[in-house]
Amino acid sequence: MNFEFTIDDVPPTANRMWRRNRRGMYLTDEARTFVTEVAFAVRGARVPESWKYCAVEIVVEPRRRSGDVDNRIKPTLDALTKCGFWKDDDMVAFVSCCFGPVNRRGRTIVRITKRDSKYD
Repeated sequence: MNFEFTIDDVPPTANRMWRRNRRGMYLTDEARTFVTEVAFAVRGARVPESWKYCAVEIVVEPRRRSGDVDNRIKPTLDALTKCGFWKDDDMVAFVSCCFGPVNRRGRTIVRITKRDSKYD
């Protein structure tokens, strides 16, 4: 069993995911919106408990050509955790992320496959 999700949004950059005020750290509106879109795309799917590790491939189709691709990984993995797809992203043994073609609406494609080991 493998998973593939199309999210109708792009992850915020890691630099724009969290903010701090007098009461502490909080998710930005942009990050909360992305988590909501991820939860909609996942629609209650869950990683089987038999999976110990997985590989994640992320393809971001940005609205415009800007930003660093590596800053899109953590927000995507964190959103999958927040929406309950897996218990924690510590099961991710391999991750790849790239920009796809520019898409004026912006979208993200996530593919998740089972891995037998964290170190192969």
